[in-house]
Amino acid sequence: TVWIVLHDLPSQVNGGSSLSFASKSHVDFALPYWSDIESSDLSNRYNVESYGEYKAGDVAFHHGWCLHSSPGNTLNETRWAYSVAFVADGAKILEEEGHIRYPDDEDSQSYQEWLSEVGWGGTADHPLLPIVYKSEAELQE
Repeated sequence: TVWIVLHDLPSQVNGGSSLSFASKSHVDFALPYWSDIESSDLSNRYNVESYGEYKAGDVAFHHGWCLHSSPGNTLNETRWAYSVAFVADGAKILEEEGHIRYPDDEDSQSYQEWLSEVGWGGTADHPLLPIVYKSEAELQE
């Protein structure tokens, strides 16, 4: 995932709502889908780090499965950022049943249209999901 800051953003210590990351949490890539992390004590599992203030144009890269968050924005202006997520060519959407967590509603406008057409359990193949590069199998066809 790429997170691009569109304006200066103070550090969390100074009232900003910059991102915090749970270091190495991506190795538990499906943890929030199979475990109730709201009631689980993960306090000693990860080192949570925030990287201070961001300037307009700063870019943060993180693994899509890295647990991350930000505090509520207490500033008078809206926090604006642009985010781009990448998935492997041929990736499958989770089945609708069998896990306890679903995609966040706050992001629904970014996936609602293509998910309704692809469907739960389908392959992430849609005109709104452009292929950056093809899989090895497709390159050999």
